[in-house]
Parts: sequence; structure tokens; C-alpha cells
Amino acid sequence: MDLGKNCMHLNTFTSWVPDMKLKNEVEKTCFKYFVQLSNANQIKIPLQMLAALLEFYNTDGEYFKFGDVVLDIGLEDILYITGLPIDGKQVSGVEHKNATATIVEHLSITEAEAKDLLLVTKRDKQSFDIDLGKLRAKFKDSTISDENLASHVKAYLLYLLGEVLLNTPSSNTISYIYLPFLDIDRIDSYAWGAAVLATLKVSMRKLCSGETRTLSGFTYALMVFAFERFACLRNLYGVRTPFGFPLMVGWVEISHAKLRKNTLTNVEIFSEQLSNVKNENVDWCPYKRDGCGLPNELEHQTWMVYAKVYSICFENIAKHPVDVCWRQLGLEKEEVRTDLTKLKDVKLQKRGPKKDKDWRSTKCYKPYNDRWVERNMFLIKEGFSYDGQLVNYEQVLETASPTHHVHHVDDEATEVVTHSEGGSSSRESSPSQSTEPVIEASDDADDTRAPHTIVRYSRLLRELSPVSPPRHAKRQSKRVDPFLFIPIPTTWLCERN
Repeated sequence: MDLGKNCMHLNTFTSWVPDMKLKNEVEKTCFKYFVQLSNANQIKIPLQMLAALLEFYNTDGEYFKFGDVVLDIGLEDILYITGLPIDGKQVSGVEHKNATATIVEHLSITEAEAKDLLLVTKRDKQSFDIDLGKLRAKFKDSTISDENLASHVKAYLLYLLGEVLLNTPSSNTISYIYLPFLDIDRIDSYAWGAAVLATLKVSMRKLCSGETRTLSGFTYALMVFAFERFACLRNLYGVRTPFGFPLMVGWVEISHAKLRKNTLTNVEIFSEQLSNVKNENVDWCPYKRDGCGLPNELEHQTWMVYAKVYSICFENIAKHPVDVCWRQLGLEKEEVRTDLTKLKDVKLQKRGPKKDKDWRSTKCYKPYNDRWVERNMFLIKEGFSYDGQLVNYEQVLETASPTHHVHHVDDEATEVVTHSEGGSSSRESSPSQSTEPVIEASDDADDTRAPHTIVRYSRLLRELSPVSPPRHAKRQSKRVDPFLFIPIPTTWLCERN
């Protein structure tokens, strides 16, 4: 494997040390553990080891295969390594055509300042991506006040995404499309861990298929995964697994002390070790050791490790093939369900030049997103189910009040249909830039409204519709609202606890 370079700039990110006010705000979010890296020494990534590891990557199945041994870097690995949530709303949505307006709104700067942040291409044309160098220069040393604190938090986190977690091989930039997801009051409702995994695995697939010579995404997580799973690699460097959560923090000091002084530069050394891997040579459940327990706020997400779904980050989609890599979840073969539909090969699209595009509902991406919406229906563990509340872009039907309203969530229209006691419903609408209705359930634990009943949009259309919409509706628009045409018997509704 010819691995040209690594696009993750972890040391560049850690050189931006946030002041106390900014640090305190970031520590309120799911990205709080990355602040701990800001005081880290220079971190080295052993590219030769990763190059050898990727020689065993199966691009069709999207997992590693060492002879008869199959292993995947999955949602469980990302959860324990990064501490980022692996359940929640997928990091995807509308790619608005007005990048400048989005930047102005979320970073609280002028239109001229927003345009100045955008990358200028070699042909002197402005792109739709933010130049990370300009972003850092604009916000790193500027004075933080209570009035501009929120915009500084977004700038810092956007810089983290661009330099470390969602970096791309093309240039030192990050797309503006992530800004609406960084509002501190709802940032934790997104499955950022799944987004990180999707970006990394798409890069791995492209590298192994010869599309690129550059590895992008959070490659540090791939290094930790390799050390956690293979004692033979740890022995080459003379390192031991650390304790504490998340594991990336513990591995920082080890990688600084051991990797920078090590002279292992021959890929063949690592390839030879990995080619001899047998089942007994793999640490199948490394995260069960003492001292690596999950914090309370993440314990309820462990069910997602069994989900046979796709990890999603806008245009980046990757398989989560737990039905093949079940051994690393502590399962026996007879405990794995075989009745779930298979994961189809992913066909990726590039962003642009078309804008105002909703990546959740665009033609070839809709099935991947629909499966994520119903992820609790695709758990591979026999006899295991998850009956908790899913945080999705979903429709909420309320049974007490005769009002129906639309409110904005993540800068997209969110429909809420409310039914009166007599079964009738009323509707309101709100302008939105979204090309599809975006449906979301309330995730407010203190919500005192009447009990909700949730109807999943895709299942309603696919499985429960007794009639077809009129033909003229299809000619007028691709958007068909089922509540205009489909009566909803109460037997279809599932009470939410």
C-alpha cells in the first residue's frame, strides 16, 4: 500500500489553545474531550503501520480481512476512542446555495468578512469552502465577550472538524454546511461519531481502490484501533494499552513517548505480523477492561453497536457490517440474526455544483438515510431490541391539542401535526430552504405536552399506505405529503413512552 500522506492535522489543531471562557463552553458539548488534547505534545502517526493495515482492507464489504479473520473499525470503536455520540440525528441535511449568508448568520460577522473567509481557487474564483487558515487567523486571537462567545465556539469547533475529524484530501478547507449543526443547545443531538466513522471509511475505501494516495478523516482513531486490537503491533513499539475514557487521550502520551523515538519505517515488518493473525491473536473485546467504562451520558447508546446500518456524514456513506464482524461484539454465530436485509454497495456523489440539495432525500442517498431513521429495526443480536426514544428528523402526531405548527430545527422546516380528540387535524406551514419536509420528534425531557404518537415517514409511505396519491400531485411536485391523501387509522400509531 502506497500511502502518500495523512491529511489530519492534529498538531495544528492542538496549537490553538482556547482561553478559559471558550474552553468552558466547548466542555459543555460532546467535543469536550478534544479540548484535553490542546495541551498535548506533538503527536506522531505511524503511517507505515497504517499502510500495512490497509493492505488487508476489503473495499466491497468495508472491513478488514486477515485470512479467515474479519474485523471492522465500527461504532463501538469510535465511541470508546473519541467519546463522541454514535446515536442521534445523522449529520446530513441541506446544502444551501448561499454560503455567505450561512457564515454571516452563524459566525456573526459581516458579509465582506464572510466572503473573505472563503477559499480562493487557483483561477481566482471563490469556492463554497472556508479556508481554515483564514478562520484561525480571524478567531484565534480575537477578544471573546459574552455577545460573541457563541460564534467563537462555532469557529473553534468548525476548525476541529476541518483539521482533525472531517478533513478532506483536496485542500486545507472545511465546508460551511456544518455550521448549522454547531449550535451549542443541540449539538449533542447528532451522531458525530457515526459522521467521523463515515468520513474515515470512505477515505480508506478510496485509498485502497486506488482513487487517491492520501488518507483523510480522523486517522488517529485508526491508529488507536490497530493498537487496541492487535498485541503484535503493540509489541513492535513496546507499548501497553492505557486506561481512562476516552482512549484517545490515554494514547496521546504513549504515542508521543514511543512512536517519535521508534525507527520502524519498513511496511513489510507490519505486513508480516498482520498476515499471520489468527482469531487467538485478536483482542476481540478490548474495551471491557477495567478503567475504560463509559460515562453515564453515553451508556444508553451502546445498543447502536449492533445496528446493521450505514454511517452517514452528508455525501460520505459507509457500511457498518456488524452481521459479518459479529465476533468483536462478543457474540456467538448463533446469536446473529440472518433475516435482516443486506447492506447494498454504496454509490457516492460529490458535493456541488448543484445547491439547495437535501442529502437525506436525494435519490440515491434516501435509502441510506431511511435505514438510519429506523436503525432500531436492524439490530443483529438475536432477541435484543431497543425500545427507547429515537432522536430523528421525524413527524410527531399529538393527540390533545387541535393545533398544528411548523417550527425550525437545524435551519430546516420541521412539521408537527396535532390531532384533536375527534380525530381531525389542522396544518400550518413555515418557509424553509429545504427541498423536502424534515420531520423531527421532540427530544425535550421536560416536555409537558400531551403524549405523542410517532409515525415514521418512510415506513408510512412504504408499508402502510392503503391508497396512492392522485396522479396530478406527482406531476406537480416530487414532494408528496401523505397526510393530504392518506387516512391514518389509530391502529397504525405506536404510543411513545
